[in-house]
Amino acid sequence: MGAVLDVGVFLKRASRAMLANDRGMTVVEMVLASAVLLIVTIGAVGGIGFAFETISDNGKRAQATEIASRRIEQIRTLPFDSVGTRYPSGGYGNPPGSILTSETIDGFDVGTSIAWVFDGMRVSSKLVKVTVVWKGLTSAERSVKTQTRVYGKSSLVNIGTLEVLVQDWDSAAAIESAAVTVTFVPDGSEVSGTTDSDGRLLLGALSPGEWDATASRTGYLTPAPGTVSRATVPADGYTQTTVRLQRPSSMTFTVQDSNGQPLSDVTVLLTGPYAYSHSHVTNGSGQTTFNNLYVGQYSYTATRSGYAGGDGSATISQGNQDVAVGVSLAPGGDVVVWCKDENGVDVSEPSVSIVGPAPSTDPVAGSPFTGGTNGQLVVNGLAAGTYAVTASKTGYSDATGSVEVTSGASATLNLVLARNPFGSLLLTIRRSNGNPRVNYRVRVTGPNGFDQNNLRTDSNGQILLTDLQPGNYRIYAPYYSGSYTTAVVSSGQMTEMTLIR
Repeated sequence: MGAVLDVGVFLKRASRAMLANDRGMTVVEMVLASAVLLIVTIGAVGGIGFAFETISDNGKRAQATEIASRRIEQIRTLPFDSVGTRYPSGGYGNPPGSILTSETIDGFDVGTSIAWVFDGMRVSSKLVKVTVVWKGLTSAERSVKTQTRVYGKSSLVNIGTLEVLVQDWDSAAAIESAAVTVTFVPDGSEVSGTTDSDGRLLLGALSPGEWDATASRTGYLTPAPGTVSRATVPADGYTQTTVRLQRPSSMTFTVQDSNGQPLSDVTVLLTGPYAYSHSHVTNGSGQTTFNNLYVGQYSYTATRSGYAGGDGSATISQGNQDVAVGVSLAPGGDVVVWCKDENGVDVSEPSVSIVGPAPSTDPVAGSPFTGGTNGQLVVNGLAAGTYAVTASKTGYSDATGSVEVTSGASATLNLVLARNPFGSLLLTIRRSNGNPRVNYRVRVTGPNGFDQNNLRTDSNGQILLTDLQPGNYRIYAPYYSGSYTTAVVSSGQMTEMTLIR
């Protein structure tokens, strides 16, 4: 066991040595003496500092207790209907009143919360909590907390009470500190608050009628669109509603080619509950992730140029779930469509619809397409199978056909659009000021004995004649006039003419 230094004995011996030996103390003795003195001094100073801090803290605590007591007494003197809070930034708590939720008094931060208390039948009292906070000499935060219940009878009539329960979607566990807002349906007025440790918020003095409740909490999704919790608050009565919050889920897609190699730059379109529709592009590892998803059924389509599209569905069954989806894309085939008329002349810019592959009757992505001025259309990356193709053009009859697409190959389809042998005539009658002539009677004659003498303009001052034989047509406006205007109608074309009358 080590020896224990007796400071008193050490100092006495040092004193004798100094008297007996006029050389004084050695250096070692001086160092030891100084160290002992320093230790004793530090201990004394620390004790003095602790004493000062204790005295100061006790004084602050007494002041804080006095402030809290004054606040409680102030609230007790208020009428029951006036016991409530208001926010420094504006607005009122529930119950509303004149007591600030936070303020500074004599250098102390004072916080006050007031909440309704429900006894199972009605609101019977209000719970008041006061917290006074200050910082000690070491900047450590100190506080005094006190609470009381204020009883009374409200003088308000035709009011009701609503209790909002906020729970986890999957476990029904209570969600503490959730921000709740209830909206009065008739006028849109709002009341808000925060749930307690049981996930409950009691709101009193509400107008009777329908109220919509929503809630939010960090780590949870807001209630899905269209899933608002609605409650009918009775006059002088109580009702309860529950808001269930979901934890966000995710869906991760991994896209590969037919050899199992990752495919980047694949566009994945994901659709699902509550009109969800978003698209992402895969990274170099062939992956992309969709976050903040609700529980439900989702459909997806994966597309990339040169590959046949891949589609399917996936389900999120609970919150906080990451669903992995694997997609394989095979090299697609190409289709070349040529559109010509019966004389072998290119049909410029035809509209081409492609449906399939059979037995599907859905149009392929991007259909209908518009061909080039040379009558040609090229569609890449179609899945293998049989497709139905329809080409159309104003002034021509439609042409249909089918084409077999093979993975990695190109298939050609030639379609003939016969020119329509008939034409049409659009006649517009206007006044000199530009306004349309409405219900204006016109006579039109033409080839093969065509004679219509009781034609009348519509609300736009127009008359449309279709399936006309090509040739010259005489327009009598008005119908009884002896003079006429000639319009030439061509096969497969629409002739437009405007007359001022």
